[in-house]
Amino acid sequence: MSKIDLILNDFYKRHCLARASFGGILSDDPNEQVEYTPDETIAKNYDIYPEKYNIIFACLHDKINGLLGFMKYKAGGNGHFNASESRDLIEIIESIRELQAVLLKMGIEIRVESSYDDWLKTCSGFLASTQGSTIPNDLKIPTLIKYDPVFTIHNFADIERLEKLKIVFDSEYQTRQAKELISMVDKDQVRAIGMAKEYIEACLQTILKGCTSLDLDKADMPQLLAEARKVFKLNESNNLAVKKIISGISNASIGITELRNRKGSGHSHTSKVSPPTRTEARLAVDAAITIVNFFWPLSKKR
Repeated sequence: MSKIDLILNDFYKRHCLARASFGGILSDDPNEQVEYTPDETIAKNYDIYPEKYNIIFACLHDKINGLLGFMKYKAGGNGHFNASESRDLIEIIESIRELQAVLLKMGIEIRVESSYDDWLKTCSGFLASTQGSTIPNDLKIPTLIKYDPVFTIHNFADIERLEKLKIVFDSEYQTRQAKELISMVDKDQVRAIGMAKEYIEACLQTILKGCTSLDLDKADMPQLLAEARKVFKLNESNNLAVKKIISGISNASIGITELRNRKGSGHSHTSKVSPPTRTEARLAVDAAITIVNFFWPLSKKR
């Protein structure tokens, strides 16, 4: 397990697990824990990130929103923020700053949405861990954010490349990932399209290793496809029908990339963009599986 994995695993345990309760009564066993379930809409904001990041971001975002809403309610009443909620918010603020600091040392910059960040900084100055906190009269409480992310990874493109380097594309991965893609069509169309594009890329990067001077980690889909067609001599057929099929495979791969950029995970996907349909996700997934099934055996024949 890498150092980053150890760090994220620690924060997951802190903020995404809670002691199990039965009928509202906490279990006597502190090791008997259940996963905290953030609001589904909030969780969707972080689909673009790897699972180990998105679950932590979603849990922190959801908990902050709960405390923010409570503070807004109390500010309109007696102006007293209860002791329990004060301690919870103190812990969350300290955790966010710690997460930012330790990950920045690893080259990962976590940013907090500006209005939330300003509010958290101000809260650090008046929150008390005992007997509650007096909410300042001039405190600027931000508008609740639910449909956009509060946490972002500034250099996410670099993180994406690091994640891809960890993929070992082999026959076992090919079969397992194809099954996961098919199941994702019904569960999450946005993620299905993003995974379809990544599936093709991982395959092309693997089969081209050692066969080209192209920087595979930085090459985009058109470059990978062009290089694969050259390396495996796919442009040399004299059969017009075969050439059309090869061209169709390239066009389909680029089409999946464009669909992913517009509606899939990995790029900005907001409420302003209509979510992909099941048919679009199925088209991307089925095409990706067919494309990988064509390219993957080529490396074994060289």
